[in-house]
Amino acid sequence: MRKKIFVILFSIIWITGILCGCGKGTTAGVEAEPTATPQATALLEETPSPTPMPEPTATPEPETEQQTDLHPFSDILGYEDYHVTVEEGMPHIWRFYAEIDGETQCIAEAFGFRDLPDAYSTDLDGDGITEFIANCEYGDGAERVFIYRTHDGAIEEGYIHIDGYYLETKYSMDTMGPVGNIAEKYDSQENIFIITGPSIHNEEETVTITLSFDDQEFFKFTPYNS
Repeated sequence: MRKKIFVILFSIIWITGILCGCGKGTTAGVEAEPTATPQATALLEETPSPTPMPEPTATPEPETEQQTDLHPFSDILGYEDYHVTVEEGMPHIWRFYAEIDGETQCIAEAFGFRDLPDAYSTDLDGDGITEFIANCEYGDGAERVFIYRTHDGAIEEGYIHIDGYYLETKYSMDTMGPVGNIAEKYDSQENIFIITGPSIHNEEETVTITLSFDDQEFFKFTPYNS
C-alpha cells in the first residue's frame, strides 16, 4: 500500500517538473523586441528638421560715377532742375532736359566718344545767365563747338562761323573744306575758342586762330529745335 502511494507521488512530481521545464524553454526561446526608451523617444521628437537657407537677394547697384558726373552744373541756361539722357552707341549723345511752362523740353545736347560729355556751363556774355558750351566729335574725326543760350525768352543754338575769305586773307588757312580738316575747341581755362587747321599753302603746317566770345561777328545763332 505504501509502495503504491509512493509511486503515485513520484509520478505527480515527475510530471510537474516536465511541465515547468517546458514552460521555461518556451519563454527563453522567444527574443524580446527592443522598445525605445522614453529618453530616446524624446530626442527623436525634439530633433529639428533642417531649416532652409534664405534665398540671396540682389543688392541694388550704387549710382555709377557716370550718372553722378552727368550733373556737375548748378544750372543750365538758368534752369536749376534738369536731367540728362544718354544714347549709347558711337558717338554717344547726351541730351539735357528741363521743365519749361509745364512741359519737359530738351534745352541742349552734346555728342562725342568720351565716357562723359566735354561740356561746360558758364556765363560767357556776363548777363547773369549761363550759356552751355559743348565740345563735340563727329565720326570722321571732325571737332566742333556748339553753344546754347537763352535770348528773348527762347533757346538758341550757336556755332563758330568764319568764311573762307577771312581765313585765306588774314590767316592763310584753307577754307573749311572737308569737315575733318578743321578742329574747334572751347578752352574753359582761358575762356577762349581755339580753331586749328591746315595752311592753304602747306597742308603739313597747322594754323591756329583764337577767339573770345566778345567777337560776336564770328558766332551765329539760330532757334534751337530739339
